[in-house]
Amino acid sequence: MNNAENMAVWGIHSQDEELFLKSKVIAIGWKKMGDLSKLEASREVYKERYAEAFPEAKIGSIPTSAGMLFRFVHELKTGDYVIYPSKQDRRVNIGIVEGDYFYQPEAGHYVHQRKVKWLKHIPRTSFSQGALYEIGAFMTFFSVKNFADEFLESLEKDPSKSAVDDSLPVTPDSIIEMTTDYVIKELAKHLKGYDFEVFVADLLEAMGYRTSVSKKGGDRGIDI
Repeated sequence: MNNAENMAVWGIHSQDEELFLKSKVIAIGWKKMGDLSKLEASREVYKERYAEAFPEAKIGSIPTSAGMLFRFVHELKTGDYVIYPSKQDRRVNIGIVEGDYFYQPEAGHYVHQRKVKWLKHIPRTSFSQGALYEIGAFMTFFSVKNFADEFLESLEKDPSKSAVDDSLPVTPDSIIEMTTDYVIKELAKHLKGYDFEVFVADLLEAMGYRTSVSKKGGDRGIDI
């Protein structure tokens, strides 16, 4: 499945995982902007409205923030793919946009929404570091280009098959993410059942706890 050049792939960040996954939407904030469907489909109009709604905003930040809002409403199309990386369960959620923009004033912070059908929820450890780095962008809503193919191909792959890529530069935050992903990946690969039980016992003892490993039972070490 190598059709990324024929479709748009977008990334989005949010702290409200329940809204995204249970309500099956993607959404962004900037509530003071009001109903964006009432604005003319012009980047300049969006910038002017943003400056009015957020007079304290730095001049240099206005084009970026207004641009994200414009793209969410007018450039994100029904049928496009969207990638939402969750920090709560460390999964990459991939879905397809099912509807146009709509304004949901009672939604609290995330009032600007689009309906989404979630297709797959894949562990972060299934992706290369380069792919994770791209969707770790600091922007709320952004286009995914460099590793779009990898994300789309993951829809048809066994999530246990992980890729490796260490060719991209890293930031302090991404180092923490990458290290955590690597540790989880290696533990899942090499330690299962009783071996993992012994590992946890040794780790707890190193942290100052007293532990004892129970005799092997019928659960094959599933319960620790």
